[in-house]
Amino acid sequence: MIPTEKIYSSDNTAYDQKSASARLEALFLNNVGLVVTREQIIAAARNPVTGREPENWHQRLSELRTVPKGLICSAPHIPLGTGCQKKM
Repeated sequence: MIPTEKIYSSDNTAYDQKSASARLEALFLNNVGLVVTREQIIAAARNPVTGREPENWHQRLSELRTVPKGLICSAPHIPLGTGCQKKM
């Protein structure tokens, strides 16, 4: 069933996985079915040691949407729901 309203994540977890891809994957898996904001995505992609925002965080996000990773992420302009889910 498609949700009738958007439910936004209040996630402010400090993700400490080694790679930006792993941190983004953890963010989305922790917020399945919820809308995460651009700011939350950038915060999760940020290197926990240096605090630097990776220039290519959007590329890492795109990689999560590929078939091998199996995450289905809907963008806000796609009316089929929001957030990410793990493909079974």
